[in-house]
Amino acid sequence: MDFKTKIKVAILDFLKKNGKKILIILAIWGIVFLINQFLKSRPKQLEISNSYKPNNPVIDITKDVPKKYIDSIYTTIEKYVDYCNKKEYENAYNMLYEDCKEYNFNNKLQNFVYYVDSIFPEEKIFSIQNFSNVGNVYIYDLTLTQDIEATGTSDGYDPYKERIALIEDNGSFKISTQSYIGRKSYNLIYEDDYIKVKVNYKDMGYSKEEYHLTVTNKTDSFVIISDGSVKSEVTLDLGDQERNATNVLNMLNYLKANETKDFQFIFTKFFDDNKEPEELKLNLIRVADKYKPEEEEDVTQDAYKVYSANIKLNNNAN
Repeated sequence: MDFKTKIKVAILDFLKKNGKKILIILAIWGIVFLINQFLKSRPKQLEISNSYKPNNPVIDITKDVPKKYIDSIYTTIEKYVDYCNKKEYENAYNMLYEDCKEYNFNNKLQNFVYYVDSIFPEEKIFSIQNFSNVGNVYIYDLTLTQDIEATGTSDGYDPYKERIALIEDNGSFKISTQSYIGRKSYNLIYEDDYIKVKVNYKDMGYSKEEYHLTVTNKTDSFVIISDGSVKSEVTLDLGDQERNATNVLNMLNYLKANETKDFQFIFTKFFDDNKEPEELKLNLIRVADKYKPEEEEDVTQDAYKVYSANIKLNNNAN
């Protein structure tokens, strides 16, 4: 018997003696392979680092969320997201801070419905990270992602992120959305020979403040508050610096003879910067007998009175 024949005989003899064992081993290997392929095809679960501390502020680590509020804040956000997921619009809307309802949704439930539907086309899961805390206001970054278990995939989806505020009142919380914080009312009147200014209120976002004024022209001439001729026509004095209004360069703010109008001036101002606004300054008020805003002329040279008005803010805020 030659060598090749001996090898074939040996192999056949081995297979006869161990065939069942080999089949069992192949079957087990096949099952393990299939399980491995299945696991590889599943979306990867998000790994949460042990360093993740959702209630530790990003901005100032010395201003933690009080422990007595942590559970209540989480439960509030959880309930709000759950209502949105279930399209229980009115229940979710009722969890909002009253100022937020007016500022973001014009006190209309239907506007809130549009907002929810744009963010929750399907159910979402959430995560939170405390960002900053000032007084009774706790600011969180809210991240909404697909529910991987429900959809079976995470492909092609970008998380939705929004900064929200939790406002505490007697131990319970209301939510303010879209980086809006709230409103501060004023009982403040400034008056001189030419104008009367009432500072009504300011709306505060995380990174801006919007001052709402009612101004009356006391003269028979035109009064120009701002026309975009210079950046510093209207400024906010923060003590160590002044901020220019961000919305005056492309806006004409003027009054006709004896007219009363509402004006709005917006400034960059971070809610947690520890700076208290001291004065709202109208730096280039012009009183002129003639004014044609459509001609985009610099009225300063034709004005018979050019002056500034500094309106103190820090003594009359409520």
